[in-house]
Amino acid sequence: HNLLTPLSEIRWNLEAIDLKEISGENKEFIQLALRIVKSTITFAESILTMVETEIGKLKLKIEEVDLKKIIISLLDILKGEIEERKLKVNVEIEEKVVKIYADYRVLSLALFVLIENAVLYNKIGGSINIKVQKMPQRPYLEIIVEDTGIGMTKEDLANLFTKYYRGKKAKNLDVKGFGIGLYNAKKLATLYGGDIQIESQDDKGTKAVLILPLEKSFIQGL
Repeated sequence: HNLLTPLSEIRWNLEAIDLKEISGENKEFIQLALRIVKSTITFAESILTMVETEIGKLKLKIEEVDLKKIIISLLDILKGEIEERKLKVNVEIEEKVVKIYADYRVLSLALFVLIENAVLYNKIGGSINIKVQKMPQRPYLEIIVEDTGIGMTKEDLANLFTKYYRGKKAKNLDVKGFGIGLYNAKKLATLYGGDIQIESQDDKGTKAVLILPLEKSFIQGL
């Protein structure tokens, strides 16, 4: 909390700046600084929720959330990496699940991990498809994040949700990380009463699916 509070204050101040009064180059610097701050806040919240989950202190807060706004916000944080890799991003959301009742933090943090991985481990000029839909005949939400990236080996898939594990290909790409993203996302999804399922082919891409209950009675962490 000592880290999150000052970071949040910096974010609020950056967001309060009237960009209409700022020159083009300075505007870009401010927008970049805001994305860096948002990314750092997300990482700090991820560590905090991991600790809270492991000691049984995580408290879920169910409220109406706008999935479209969440996804746009997460993509904005990753805008620099998306542009650098020249990635094409497509988002499809079923109208009936644009607004749902869920825990904003759990949903955002788990989904950010999947989208960030699709960006960081993609190929130059690759694509990312994000599809949000209600599962057929089941009261669950399904968020599919599919990329055309480097994919994973069988060894990677077997150890995917192991704490601190990082695949050889990830290390070779020199992508910074601690091997806790998917571990934490899986824990959060499971605590929530959902799941994360991943399919991948080496050098062909990865399909990650975040599954969360839509009905309050199915949410386990309340």
